[in-house]
Amino acid sequence: MKKWCTLLLLVLSVNLINAQNYVLTADDVVIVDGYIVACNALQSVNIEIPSAINGQEIVGIAEPEDGGEGGVFRSKNIQSLKFSETIKYIGSYSFADNSITNLDFSQAYNLDSIGNNAFSDNPISSIDFSNCVNLSKIGSFVFCSASVESFILPGIAGQKWYGFELGQAEPEIPASISDVGDMVSACTYLIYKKEVHVSEDNPYILADSDVETSGSMIYAVNHKFIGKYILIPESFDNVEIKSIVWNSTAKAGAFSNLGLLGVTLPQSIEYINKYSFANNSIQSVNFSQLSKLKLIGEYAFAGNPMTYFILPENTSEDAFAGWIDSNGQLYNSGDTIRDFTLSYEVYLTEASLIINIIGDFDHATITINDKTYISNGHTSIPSLSNGKYPYTIEADGYLVFYDTVEINGSRQIVFAELEETPYDSPFGVENSSYNVLQIIPDAFMTDSIFYVEDISILNQVYKTFRSRERAGDFYIRVSSDYSKIYQYINDAEYLVMDLDLEKNDTFLLHYENSADTILVDSVYYVDSKKHVRLNFLENEFGFERFEFIEGLGTNHGLFYQNTAPFDFYEKWFLLLCAYRDGENFYINHFNEFSGHCAVSHLLNTDENTLDCRTVVYPNPVVDILTINNINGIERIELYDLSGRQVEIVKHNIAKLDLSYLEPGDYLLKVVRTAGTQVVKISKW
Repeated sequence: MKKWCTLLLLVLSVNLINAQNYVLTADDVVIVDGYIVACNALQSVNIEIPSAINGQEIVGIAEPEDGGEGGVFRSKNIQSLKFSETIKYIGSYSFADNSITNLDFSQAYNLDSIGNNAFSDNPISSIDFSNCVNLSKIGSFVFCSASVESFILPGIAGQKWYGFELGQAEPEIPASISDVGDMVSACTYLIYKKEVHVSEDNPYILADSDVETSGSMIYAVNHKFIGKYILIPESFDNVEIKSIVWNSTAKAGAFSNLGLLGVTLPQSIEYINKYSFANNSIQSVNFSQLSKLKLIGEYAFAGNPMTYFILPENTSEDAFAGWIDSNGQLYNSGDTIRDFTLSYEVYLTEASLIINIIGDFDHATITINDKTYISNGHTSIPSLSNGKYPYTIEADGYLVFYDTVEINGSRQIVFAELEETPYDSPFGVENSSYNVLQIIPDAFMTDSIFYVEDISILNQVYKTFRSRERAGDFYIRVSSDYSKIYQYINDAEYLVMDLDLEKNDTFLLHYENSADTILVDSVYYVDSKKHVRLNFLENEFGFERFEFIEGLGTNHGLFYQNTAPFDFYEKWFLLLCAYRDGENFYINHFNEFSGHCAVSHLLNTDENTLDCRTVVYPNPVVDILTINNINGIERIELYDLSGRQVEIVKHNIAKLDLSYLEPGDYLLKVVRTAGTQVVKISKW
């Protein structure tokens, strides 16, 4: 009976493994110049061909040797198959004579050609080419089998497919001409070849799936459009498009480096930011209908064969008076522009002040005369009477810029050069949260602390954070250069972190109802991020030394000074992991507490539904240890103080027999679906 059970378990195990795609590795295939030329025995019937193997980009499946019919993956008993975005060519007979029922081309944006009989004699029931916008050639008998009789020609609306007989040179007059979307026989003897270029009069209209948007902004494009003309519609997902943004780190625009031959812009567009269409093959661009256009950013069309563009008239602004470049030169609508390295922004007749901001940023905020303006680099400030006006400029990654301008009856043009901050911000753009280990008497408890909102306290902006387990909020403020972090507690502000410290400097650290001056014993860098370590090991459990970490805060989070007076032993936090904009960007790998990131970290979840508190008794224990609350327990682990695991129980039980343990102190880790708690116990 045991043998049959074992056999059944093995069969079930194999089926479970095969139910998921197996990603090919260098052990499975032979690669030459990016082409898979041979295949060894496969470890699964459900395979995925990745974009790279051992650092080599996979661009194709090679043709059979000597022009035969021995395709690379022919007769391998494959049942499902997925291609990556790098695949461009699938050779003849590549996957013939398999058992493929699921064929996934959803990521094959760059697929260009499929050879004869590539998928013949497979029980494929449907083929979806909708994302294969660059596919230009489909060989004969490609999908010929008893299961599929026809498939739909893919591509871009307005293109044509030309059919000509197998074995013949491409004729001047094709045997048949078909449109994209036409259904053709899967067992046709014709080779279909797509018209490669889309005409300027019939461009490809971008769909929602082609771009990544945020509100009214396009910030990324999902695949290339080599040799194509495109038209950007006025809206995506029913939201009007007003701006094309750029990646300030990569210095690349949303539509740069796509191989475009031309583009038609939407009339709704207001901002074409830096590098937006740089490094394509665009011959010309027509702005004449863009009556709302306010900005053409630096290098927006650089690296294209176009030699000029003409500035349009902005009819959406009643006070429109022309254009101004980043050097302060004024232009009229209709003027010809040949320098693509500068930016060009509208200016208004009522403008008393024009502020030109120098720096690589997406957007900046200008505050002047009790008003706030969002700037892409050049901003007109209207209707300022004579006098002196202080103003500030803020942009992510830069120090706050302060200056004063004097208006004396004529338009003033000023230049503000932003200085990059010396340190990275510890906070995300949208949200930040922290999972911490909280020390309480004779026990540990995990907690999640998350960002709620910004508030003003004594004319300072603080970020409000809230604990899942404890009542009350935390208030945190960061200096403009991100070097210092402060916490506001009981009408007083305390310094939590200082990255400007160097070795042998001192820091006033609050703990155990008092404060001590602690020496900085080390300053070092990891991945270009500064670490300032204090000569302070805070308790008998031997946790890591206290550190300030650039772009994070401290290895104890930002909330370690969370009571007044400060009660070190009962309230101290050890940071387990941190999240920024939903992404985990820090994990504490120290000893047995590494990797505990299971606590909900972004949502203000009802505490009553996530009770993970554990009470054990008696403590000290002689033999039987009782756990008061076993709801949601996934497993219980027991460690000695050296970190060695003594026992693990993988089900929720209320009583543990610890009579076998040697006398001493141990750590009991209780893992629940809602979080993890570690309790220190003593064995007598």
